[in-house]
Amino acid sequence: MITQDHRLFSLAYKLFTIDIRSLAFMRIGIGFIILWQLFNYHPLADVFFTGQGVLPRGIQRGVLDGIGLGSAWSIYSLNDSAAFVVRLMALHAVAALFLTLGCFTRTATIICLLLTYSLQMRNPLITTGGDVLLRALLAWSIFLPVGAFASIDCLWRQQSRWKSSQVTSVATVGLIVQLACVYFFAGIAKLNMDWISGEALGLALQLKMYVKPLGEWLLNWPLALKVVTWGTLAAELGVLFFLFTPNGTNFFRGIICGIFCWMHLGIALTMSIGIFSITCLVAWVALVPKGTWLVRTNRSIFVRTDKKRPFEYSAFAQIAAGILLLFVVVINIFSVLPRSKVYDEVLAIGAATMLTQEFKMFGEIPHEDVRFDYFGTTKSGLRVDLFQRESLKAAKERSVYVSMISQPWRRLHWNVAAITDANDDPSFPALETLRQRLLDYQVARWNKTYRDDPIETATLVCRHTKIFPAGTDLTEVNPESRQQTWASFPAPPKP
Repeated sequence: MITQDHRLFSLAYKLFTIDIRSLAFMRIGIGFIILWQLFNYHPLADVFFTGQGVLPRGIQRGVLDGIGLGSAWSIYSLNDSAAFVVRLMALHAVAALFLTLGCFTRTATIICLLLTYSLQMRNPLITTGGDVLLRALLAWSIFLPVGAFASIDCLWRQQSRWKSSQVTSVATVGLIVQLACVYFFAGIAKLNMDWISGEALGLALQLKMYVKPLGEWLLNWPLALKVVTWGTLAAELGVLFFLFTPNGTNFFRGIICGIFCWMHLGIALTMSIGIFSITCLVAWVALVPKGTWLVRTNRSIFVRTDKKRPFEYSAFAQIAAGILLLFVVVINIFSVLPRSKVYDEVLAIGAATMLTQEFKMFGEIPHEDVRFDYFGTTKSGLRVDLFQRESLKAAKERSVYVSMISQPWRRLHWNVAAITDANDDPSFPALETLRQRLLDYQVARWNKTYRDDPIETATLVCRHTKIFPAGTDLTEVNPESRQQTWASFPAPPKP
Protein backbone atom coordinates (compact mmCIF):
# COMPACT_ATOMS: atom_id res chain seq x y z
CA MET A 1 0.00 0.00 0.00
CA ILE A 2 1.37 3.43 -1.02
CA THR A 3 1.30 5.85 1.90
CA GLN A 4 0.88 9.61 1.75
CA ASP A 5 4.47 10.06 2.89
CA HIS A 6 5.66 7.88 0.04
CA ARG A 7 3.70 9.99 -2.46
CA LEU A 8 5.19 13.19 -1.08
CA PHE A 9 8.70 11.71 -1.21
CA SER A 10 8.17 10.60 -4.80
CA LEU A 11 6.89 14.05 -5.74
CA ALA A 12 9.85 15.76 -4.07
CA TYR A 13 12.25 13.39 -5.80
CA LYS A 14 10.60 14.14 -9.13
CA LEU A 15 10.63 17.91 -8.73
CA PHE A 16 13.92 18.50 -6.95
CA THR A 17 16.36 15.90 -8.24
CA ILE A 18 19.35 17.29 -10.14
CA ASP A 19 21.88 15.38 -12.19
CA ILE A 20 25.48 15.69 -10.95
CA ARG A 21 26.65 16.20 -14.54
CA SER A 22 24.42 19.27 -14.78
CA LEU A 23 25.90 20.57 -11.53
CA ALA A 24 29.41 19.95 -12.83
CA PHE A 25 28.84 21.99 -15.96
CA MET A 26 27.22 24.72 -13.87
CA ARG A 27 30.40 24.75 -11.76
CA ILE A 28 32.58 25.07 -14.84
CA GLY A 29 30.40 27.88 -16.16
CA ILE A 30 30.59 29.77 -12.86
CA GLY A 31 34.36 29.45 -12.85
CA PHE A 32 34.67 30.77 -16.39
CA ILE A 33 32.39 33.73 -15.59
CA ILE A 34 34.54 34.73 -12.61
CA LEU A 35 37.72 34.40 -14.65
CA TRP A 36 36.24 36.41 -17.51
CA GLN A 37 35.06 39.14 -15.17
CA LEU A 38 38.45 39.37 -13.47
CA PHE A 39 40.12 39.52 -16.90
CA ASN A 40 37.94 42.53 -17.78
CA TYR A 41 38.31 44.20 -14.39
CA HIS A 42 42.09 43.87 -14.17
CA PRO A 43 42.97 46.78 -16.51
CA LEU A 44 40.44 48.93 -14.60
CA ALA A 45 41.43 47.87 -11.09
CA ASP A 46 43.01 51.21 -10.19
CA VAL A 47 39.94 53.07 -11.51
CA PHE A 48 37.16 51.23 -9.69
CA PHE A 49 38.73 49.45 -6.72
CA THR A 50 41.51 51.64 -5.28
CA GLY A 51 41.90 54.88 -3.40
CA GLN A 52 43.33 56.54 -6.51
CA GLY A 53 40.16 55.80 -8.48
CA VAL A 54 36.57 57.00 -8.47
CA LEU A 55 35.53 55.32 -5.22
CA PRO A 56 38.03 55.55 -2.35
CA ARG A 57 37.12 53.66 0.81
CA GLY A 58 35.66 56.70 2.56
CA ILE A 59 33.20 57.38 -0.25
CA GLN A 60 32.51 53.65 -0.68
CA ARG A 61 31.35 53.33 2.92
CA GLY A 62 29.07 56.33 2.50
CA VAL A 63 27.60 54.83 -0.68
CA LEU A 64 26.94 51.48 1.03
CA ASP A 65 25.19 53.27 3.90
CA GLY A 66 23.15 55.33 1.47
CA ILE A 67 21.86 52.38 -0.56
CA GLY A 68 20.92 50.33 2.51
CA LEU A 69 23.94 48.03 2.56
CA GLY A 70 25.71 49.55 5.54
CA SER A 71 26.42 46.14 7.08
CA ALA A 72 28.22 44.92 3.94
CA TRP A 73 31.95 44.26 4.07
CA SER A 74 34.77 43.69 1.60
CA ILE A 75 38.19 42.11 1.84
CA TYR A 76 39.17 44.38 -1.05
CA SER A 77 38.56 47.35 1.27
CA LEU A 78 41.31 46.31 3.68
CA ASN A 79 43.82 48.29 1.64
CA ASP A 80 43.30 51.02 -0.96
CA SER A 81 46.52 50.43 -2.88
CA ALA A 82 46.57 49.11 -6.44
CA ALA A 83 49.21 46.50 -5.55
CA PHE A 84 46.99 44.98 -2.86
CA VAL A 85 43.95 44.86 -5.17
CA VAL A 86 45.92 43.24 -8.00
CA ARG A 87 47.34 40.57 -5.65
CA LEU A 88 43.88 39.83 -4.29
CA MET A 89 42.54 39.57 -7.83
CA ALA A 90 45.31 37.06 -8.58
CA LEU A 91 44.25 34.96 -5.58
CA HIS A 92 40.65 35.31 -6.75
CA ALA A 93 41.60 34.06 -10.20
CA VAL A 94 43.48 31.06 -8.77
CA ALA A 95 40.44 30.10 -6.69
CA ALA A 96 38.21 30.45 -9.77
CA LEU A 97 40.59 28.25 -11.78
CA PHE A 98 40.50 25.60 -9.05
CA LEU A 99 36.71 25.79 -9.04
CA THR A 100 36.58 25.37 -12.81
CA LEU A 101 38.86 22.33 -12.69
CA GLY A 102 37.13 20.87 -9.63
CA CYS A 103 40.26 20.89 -7.49
CA PHE A 104 39.57 21.24 -3.75
CA THR A 105 36.14 22.18 -5.03
CA ARG A 106 34.33 23.15 -1.85
CA THR A 107 37.26 25.18 -0.52
CA ALA A 108 37.61 26.92 -3.88
CA THR A 109 33.85 27.63 -3.90
CA ILE A 110 33.97 29.26 -0.46
CA ILE A 111 36.98 31.39 -1.39
CA CYS A 112 35.32 32.44 -4.64
CA LEU A 113 32.16 33.42 -2.76
CA LEU A 114 34.08 35.50 -0.23
CA LEU A 115 36.20 37.27 -2.85
CA THR A 116 33.38 37.69 -5.38
CA TYR A 117 31.17 39.32 -2.76
CA SER A 118 34.11 41.44 -1.59
CA LEU A 119 34.80 42.65 -5.13
CA GLN A 120 31.14 43.52 -5.64
CA MET A 121 30.88 45.44 -2.37
CA ARG A 122 34.16 47.27 -3.02
CA ASN A 123 32.28 49.04 -5.80
CA PRO A 124 28.56 48.20 -5.73
CA LEU A 125 27.84 50.89 -8.33
CA ILE A 126 29.16 48.76 -11.21
CA THR A 127 27.24 45.58 -10.33
CA THR A 128 24.16 44.18 -12.07
CA GLY A 129 21.62 41.46 -11.35
CA GLY A 130 24.09 39.02 -12.88
CA ASP A 131 26.53 39.69 -10.06
CA VAL A 132 23.80 39.06 -7.50
CA LEU A 133 22.85 35.75 -9.14
CA LEU A 134 26.52 34.74 -9.43
CA ARG A 135 27.11 34.93 -5.69
CA ALA A 136 23.78 33.17 -5.05
CA LEU A 137 24.92 30.27 -7.26
CA LEU A 138 28.23 30.15 -5.38
CA ALA A 139 26.39 30.02 -2.05
CA TRP A 140 24.24 27.09 -3.17
CA SER A 141 27.24 25.33 -4.68
CA ILE A 142 28.78 24.99 -1.21
CA PHE A 143 26.03 22.51 -0.31
CA LEU A 144 25.84 20.72 -3.67
CA PRO A 145 28.11 18.01 -5.15
CA VAL A 146 29.37 20.31 -7.91
CA GLY A 147 32.72 18.52 -7.83
CA ALA A 148 31.25 15.02 -8.17
CA PHE A 149 31.79 14.86 -11.92
CA ALA A 150 34.45 16.01 -14.41
CA SER A 151 36.77 17.23 -11.67
CA ILE A 152 40.29 16.68 -10.41
CA ASP A 153 38.81 15.76 -7.03
CA CYS A 154 37.37 12.63 -8.67
CA LEU A 155 40.83 11.34 -9.48
CA TRP A 156 41.78 11.11 -5.82
CA ARG A 157 39.27 8.46 -4.73
CA GLN A 158 38.79 4.82 -5.63
CA GLN A 159 35.31 3.60 -4.65
CA SER A 160 32.15 5.38 -5.67
CA ARG A 161 30.45 7.58 -3.12
CA TRP A 162 27.60 8.32 -5.52
CA LYS A 163 25.51 5.27 -6.40
CA SER A 164 23.68 7.17 -9.14
CA SER A 165 24.08 10.36 -11.11
CA GLN A 166 21.14 11.94 -9.27
CA VAL A 167 21.12 14.02 -6.08
CA THR A 168 18.14 15.22 -4.05
CA SER A 169 18.62 17.39 -0.96
CA VAL A 170 17.52 20.63 0.66
CA ALA A 171 20.18 22.37 -1.44
CA THR A 172 18.73 21.07 -4.71
CA VAL A 173 15.35 22.40 -3.56
CA GLY A 174 17.02 25.71 -2.79
CA LEU A 175 18.79 26.00 -6.14
CA ILE A 176 15.57 25.41 -8.07
CA VAL A 177 13.61 27.79 -5.83
CA GLN A 178 16.38 30.38 -6.27
CA LEU A 179 16.01 30.17 -10.03
CA ALA A 180 12.25 30.53 -9.69
CA CYS A 181 12.69 33.61 -7.49
CA VAL A 182 14.87 35.32 -10.09
CA TYR A 183 12.08 35.31 -12.65
CA PHE A 184 8.86 35.24 -10.63
CA PHE A 185 9.70 38.27 -8.49
CA ALA A 186 11.04 40.08 -11.55
CA GLY A 187 7.64 39.41 -13.09
CA ILE A 188 5.88 40.79 -10.00
CA ALA A 189 8.02 43.93 -10.26
CA LYS A 190 6.84 44.32 -13.86
CA LEU A 191 3.16 44.59 -12.98
CA ASN A 192 2.91 48.21 -14.03
CA MET A 193 1.45 50.06 -17.01
CA ASP A 194 4.63 50.04 -19.10
CA TRP A 195 4.71 46.25 -19.15
CA ILE A 196 0.96 45.63 -19.18
CA SER A 197 0.52 48.03 -22.11
CA GLY A 198 3.35 46.33 -23.99
CA GLU A 199 5.50 49.47 -24.24
CA ALA A 200 8.29 48.41 -21.84
CA LEU A 201 10.81 46.97 -24.32
CA GLY A 202 10.23 49.83 -26.74
CA LEU A 203 11.14 52.23 -23.95
CA ALA A 204 14.08 50.16 -22.67
CA LEU A 205 15.64 50.06 -26.15
CA GLN A 206 15.76 53.86 -26.16
CA LEU A 207 18.10 53.95 -23.18
CA LYS A 208 21.17 54.82 -25.23
CA MET A 209 23.52 54.09 -22.33
CA TYR A 210 22.76 50.36 -22.74
CA VAL A 211 21.36 49.71 -26.20
CA LYS A 212 23.46 48.17 -28.99
CA PRO A 213 22.92 48.77 -32.74
CA LEU A 214 20.63 45.74 -33.09
CA GLY A 215 18.45 47.10 -30.30
CA GLU A 216 18.13 50.44 -32.05
CA TRP A 217 17.11 48.68 -35.26
CA LEU A 218 14.37 46.75 -33.44
CA LEU A 219 12.67 50.06 -32.61
CA ASN A 220 11.41 49.95 -36.20
CA TRP A 221 9.16 47.04 -35.20
CA PRO A 222 6.96 48.39 -32.37
CA LEU A 223 4.28 45.69 -32.72
CA ALA A 224 6.84 42.89 -32.45
CA LEU A 225 8.31 44.59 -29.36
CA LYS A 226 4.87 44.63 -27.76
CA VAL A 227 4.44 40.91 -28.37
CA VAL A 228 7.86 40.17 -26.86
CA THR A 229 7.06 42.44 -23.90
CA TRP A 230 3.87 40.55 -23.11
CA GLY A 231 5.57 37.21 -23.70
CA THR A 232 8.37 38.10 -21.27
CA LEU A 233 5.89 39.11 -18.58
CA ALA A 234 3.84 35.94 -19.09
CA ALA A 235 6.92 33.68 -18.98
CA GLU A 236 8.23 35.25 -15.77
CA LEU A 237 4.90 35.09 -13.98
CA GLY A 238 4.33 31.53 -15.23
CA VAL A 239 7.75 30.23 -14.22
CA LEU A 240 6.37 28.58 -11.06
CA PHE A 241 4.04 26.40 -13.13
CA PHE A 242 6.76 25.39 -15.57
CA LEU A 243 9.28 24.54 -12.85
CA PHE A 244 7.02 22.83 -10.32
CA THR A 245 4.29 21.08 -12.29
CA PRO A 246 4.30 17.38 -11.21
CA ASN A 247 3.17 16.05 -14.58
CA GLY A 248 5.54 16.27 -17.51
CA THR A 249 8.12 18.05 -15.35
CA ASN A 250 11.05 17.67 -17.74
CA PHE A 251 8.89 18.61 -20.72
CA PHE A 252 7.64 21.87 -19.20
CA ARG A 253 11.05 22.72 -17.80
CA GLY A 254 12.51 22.23 -21.24
CA ILE A 255 9.98 24.69 -22.66
CA ILE A 256 10.63 27.42 -20.10
CA CYS A 257 14.38 26.83 -20.29
CA GLY A 258 14.26 27.32 -24.06
CA ILE A 259 12.16 30.48 -23.71
CA PHE A 260 14.50 32.07 -21.20
CA CYS A 261 17.63 31.01 -23.04
CA TRP A 262 16.38 32.74 -26.18
CA MET A 263 15.33 35.73 -24.10
CA HIS A 264 18.79 36.08 -22.56
CA LEU A 265 20.47 35.64 -25.92
CA GLY A 266 18.27 38.43 -27.29
CA ILE A 267 19.11 40.68 -24.34
CA ALA A 268 22.83 40.07 -24.79
CA LEU A 269 22.63 40.96 -28.48
CA THR A 270 20.63 44.16 -27.98
CA MET A 271 21.78 45.59 -24.63
CA SER A 272 24.92 45.89 -22.51
CA ILE A 273 24.04 44.39 -19.13
CA GLY A 274 27.28 42.83 -17.96
CA ILE A 275 27.29 39.17 -16.96
CA PHE A 276 23.54 38.90 -16.37
CA SER A 277 22.60 36.88 -19.46
CA ILE A 278 25.50 34.43 -19.30
CA THR A 279 25.01 33.86 -15.56
CA CYS A 280 21.33 33.07 -16.08
CA LEU A 281 22.20 30.63 -18.88
CA VAL A 282 24.71 28.88 -16.60
CA ALA A 283 22.08 28.64 -13.87
CA TRP A 284 19.68 26.91 -16.26
CA VAL A 285 22.33 24.29 -17.06
CA ALA A 286 21.75 22.89 -13.56
CA LEU A 287 18.25 21.83 -14.57
CA VAL A 288 19.27 19.81 -17.63
CA PRO A 289 17.66 16.39 -16.97
CA LYS A 290 19.42 13.04 -16.75
CA GLY A 291 18.42 11.77 -20.17
CA THR A 292 20.02 14.72 -21.97
CA TRP A 293 23.61 13.87 -21.08
CA LEU A 294 25.46 11.44 -23.33
CA VAL A 295 28.48 11.24 -21.01
CA ARG A 296 28.37 8.17 -18.75
CA THR A 297 29.11 8.44 -15.03
CA ASN A 298 30.30 4.94 -14.24
CA ARG A 299 33.99 5.70 -14.78
CA SER A 300 36.08 6.31 -11.69
CA ILE A 301 37.91 9.12 -13.49
CA PHE A 302 34.69 11.15 -13.48
CA VAL A 303 32.75 10.07 -10.39
CA ARG A 304 33.85 11.14 -6.96
CA THR A 305 34.94 8.03 -5.09
CA ASP A 306 35.13 7.37 -1.37
CA LYS A 307 32.95 5.51 1.13
CA LYS A 308 32.36 8.31 3.62
CA ARG A 309 28.91 9.87 3.82
CA PRO A 310 28.80 12.89 1.49
CA PHE A 311 28.94 16.30 3.16
CA GLU A 312 25.96 17.30 1.03
CA TYR A 313 23.76 14.84 3.00
CA SER A 314 25.12 15.73 6.44
CA ALA A 315 22.81 17.22 9.06
CA PHE A 316 24.83 20.45 9.06
CA ALA A 317 24.52 20.88 5.29
CA GLN A 318 20.78 20.18 5.32
CA ILE A 319 20.12 22.65 8.16
CA ALA A 320 22.35 25.36 6.67
CA ALA A 321 20.77 24.95 3.24
CA GLY A 322 17.32 25.09 4.83
CA ILE A 323 18.13 28.40 6.54
CA LEU A 324 19.52 29.76 3.28
CA LEU A 325 16.38 28.66 1.42
CA LEU A 326 14.10 30.36 3.95
CA PHE A 327 16.08 33.58 3.81
CA VAL A 328 16.10 33.65 0.00
CA VAL A 329 12.32 33.35 -0.13
CA VAL A 330 11.80 35.97 2.61
CA ILE A 331 14.14 38.61 1.15
CA ASN A 332 12.65 38.21 -2.33
CA ILE A 333 9.11 38.62 -0.97
CA PHE A 334 10.13 41.79 0.86
CA SER A 335 11.82 43.12 -2.29
CA VAL A 336 8.45 43.56 -4.04
CA LEU A 337 6.63 44.98 -1.01
CA PRO A 338 6.64 48.65 0.04
CA ARG A 339 9.84 49.58 1.88
CA SER A 340 9.59 49.02 5.64
CA LYS A 341 11.80 48.90 8.73
CA VAL A 342 11.48 45.12 8.74
CA TYR A 343 12.84 44.96 5.20
CA ASP A 344 15.72 47.23 6.22
CA GLU A 345 16.59 44.73 8.95
CA VAL A 346 16.35 41.81 6.51
CA LEU A 347 18.53 43.73 4.05
CA ALA A 348 21.12 44.38 6.76
CA ILE A 349 21.26 40.66 7.59
CA GLY A 350 21.57 39.81 3.91
CA ALA A 351 24.39 42.32 3.39
CA ALA A 352 26.33 40.97 6.37
CA THR A 353 25.93 37.34 5.29
CA MET A 354 26.48 37.83 1.51
CA LEU A 355 22.87 36.77 0.86
CA THR A 356 21.24 40.07 -0.07
CA GLN A 357 19.44 39.89 -3.42
CA GLU A 358 16.82 41.63 -5.50
CA PHE A 359 15.75 40.82 -9.04
CA LYS A 360 13.68 43.34 -11.00
CA MET A 361 15.22 43.16 -14.47
CA PHE A 362 13.93 46.50 -15.82
CA GLY A 363 10.81 46.18 -13.70
CA GLU A 364 10.37 49.95 -13.77
CA ILE A 365 11.46 51.49 -17.07
CA PRO A 366 12.84 55.03 -16.82
CA HIS A 367 11.01 57.55 -19.01
CA GLU A 368 14.15 59.62 -19.44
CA ASP A 369 17.41 58.83 -21.19
CA VAL A 370 20.65 60.22 -19.76
CA ARG A 371 24.04 61.25 -21.05
CA PHE A 372 27.03 62.78 -19.30
CA ASP A 373 29.32 65.63 -20.33
CA TYR A 374 32.77 66.07 -18.79
CA PHE A 375 33.71 69.41 -20.36
CA GLY A 376 36.73 71.45 -19.34
CA THR A 377 38.85 74.41 -20.34
CA THR A 378 42.64 74.14 -20.32
CA LYS A 379 45.22 76.76 -19.38
CA SER A 380 45.58 77.66 -23.08
CA GLY A 381 41.83 78.17 -23.44
CA LEU A 382 41.16 74.91 -25.29
CA ARG A 383 37.70 73.38 -24.71
CA VAL A 384 38.00 69.62 -24.20
CA ASP A 385 36.01 66.48 -23.47
CA LEU A 386 37.74 65.10 -20.38
CA PHE A 387 36.20 61.64 -20.62
CA GLN A 388 37.39 61.12 -24.19
CA ARG A 389 40.55 63.20 -23.62
CA GLU A 390 40.16 65.19 -26.83
CA SER A 391 39.38 68.69 -28.03
CA LEU A 392 35.68 69.43 -28.54
CA LYS A 393 36.51 70.78 -32.01
CA ALA A 394 38.18 67.51 -33.00
CA ALA A 395 35.72 65.29 -31.15
CA LYS A 396 34.23 62.44 -33.18
CA GLU A 397 30.50 61.87 -33.25
CA ARG A 398 29.83 58.92 -30.95
CA SER A 399 26.76 57.22 -29.58
CA VAL A 400 26.27 57.36 -25.81
CA TYR A 401 26.90 53.60 -25.72
CA VAL A 402 30.29 53.94 -27.41
CA SER A 403 31.31 57.12 -25.59
CA MET A 404 30.97 55.41 -22.20
CA ILE A 405 33.78 53.03 -23.27
CA SER A 406 32.90 49.94 -21.19
CA GLN A 407 30.16 48.27 -19.15
CA PRO A 408 31.58 49.27 -15.71
CA TRP A 409 31.61 52.94 -16.72
CA ARG A 410 28.08 52.71 -18.11
CA ARG A 411 26.76 51.01 -15.00
CA LEU A 412 28.54 53.42 -12.66
CA HIS A 413 27.04 56.50 -14.30
CA TRP A 414 23.61 54.94 -14.60
CA ASN A 415 23.51 54.01 -10.92
CA VAL A 416 24.75 57.43 -9.81
CA ALA A 417 22.01 59.03 -11.93
CA ALA A 418 19.39 56.74 -10.38
CA ILE A 419 20.64 57.49 -6.87
CA THR A 420 20.65 61.22 -7.63
CA ASP A 421 17.01 61.20 -8.76
CA ALA A 422 16.00 59.16 -5.71
CA ASN A 423 17.91 61.34 -3.23
CA ASP A 424 17.19 65.00 -3.88
CA ASP A 425 17.25 65.57 -0.14
CA PRO A 426 20.50 65.81 1.87
CA SER A 427 20.01 62.38 3.47
CA PHE A 428 22.73 60.90 1.25
CA PRO A 429 25.80 62.97 2.12
CA ALA A 430 28.20 60.74 0.15
CA LEU A 431 26.38 61.49 -3.11
CA GLU A 432 27.76 64.99 -3.61
CA THR A 433 31.26 63.80 -2.69
CA LEU A 434 30.96 60.91 -5.17
CA ARG A 435 29.92 63.13 -8.07
CA GLN A 436 32.74 65.55 -7.31
CA ARG A 437 35.16 62.62 -7.22
CA LEU A 438 34.07 61.52 -10.70
CA LEU A 439 35.00 64.92 -12.12
CA ASP A 440 38.19 65.27 -10.08
CA TYR A 441 39.36 61.88 -11.32
CA GLN A 442 38.93 62.88 -14.97
CA VAL A 443 40.69 66.22 -14.36
CA ALA A 444 43.61 64.45 -12.65
CA ARG A 445 43.85 61.98 -15.52
CA TRP A 446 43.99 64.82 -18.08
CA ASN A 447 46.57 66.77 -16.09
CA LYS A 448 48.76 63.70 -15.76
CA THR A 449 48.71 63.17 -19.53
CA TYR A 450 48.93 66.80 -20.62
CA ARG A 451 51.15 68.42 -18.03
CA ASP A 452 51.92 71.44 -20.23
CA ASP A 453 48.26 72.37 -20.68
CA PRO A 454 46.38 71.47 -17.47
CA ILE A 455 42.69 71.94 -16.79
CA GLU A 456 41.71 75.25 -15.19
CA THR A 457 37.92 74.84 -15.04
CA ALA A 458 35.57 71.92 -15.68
CA THR A 459 32.01 70.75 -15.11
CA LEU A 460 30.22 67.41 -14.98
CA VAL A 461 26.69 67.68 -16.33
CA CYS A 462 24.00 64.98 -16.45
CA ARG A 463 21.51 65.58 -19.28
CA HIS A 464 18.05 63.98 -19.22
CA THR A 465 15.88 63.59 -22.32
CA LYS A 466 12.31 62.34 -22.24
CA ILE A 467 11.60 59.16 -24.20
CA PHE A 468 8.35 57.95 -25.77
CA PRO A 469 6.88 54.56 -26.74
CA ALA A 470 8.37 52.93 -29.84
CA GLY A 471 6.68 54.10 -33.01
CA THR A 472 5.84 57.57 -31.66
CA ASP A 473 6.14 60.35 -34.24
CA LEU A 474 8.67 62.61 -32.52
CA THR A 475 7.69 65.57 -34.71
CA GLU A 476 4.34 65.65 -32.91
CA VAL A 477 5.69 65.57 -29.35
CA ASN A 478 7.98 67.75 -27.29
CA PRO A 479 11.08 65.78 -26.23
CA GLU A 480 11.54 67.70 -22.99
CA SER A 481 15.04 67.77 -21.55
CA ARG A 482 16.65 68.89 -18.34
CA GLN A 483 20.16 68.95 -16.99
CA GLN A 484 21.84 68.68 -13.62
CA THR A 485 25.26 70.11 -12.88
CA TRP A 486 26.77 67.39 -10.73
CA ALA A 487 30.17 68.88 -10.04
CA SER A 488 32.55 71.67 -10.96
CA PHE A 489 36.29 72.18 -10.87
CA PRO A 490 37.73 73.77 -8.88
CA ALA A 491 35.24 72.52 -6.36
CA PRO A 492 33.28 75.34 -4.71
CA PRO A 493 34.12 75.95 -1.05
CA LYS A 494 31.86 74.18 1.40
CA PRO A 495 29.62 76.43 3.50
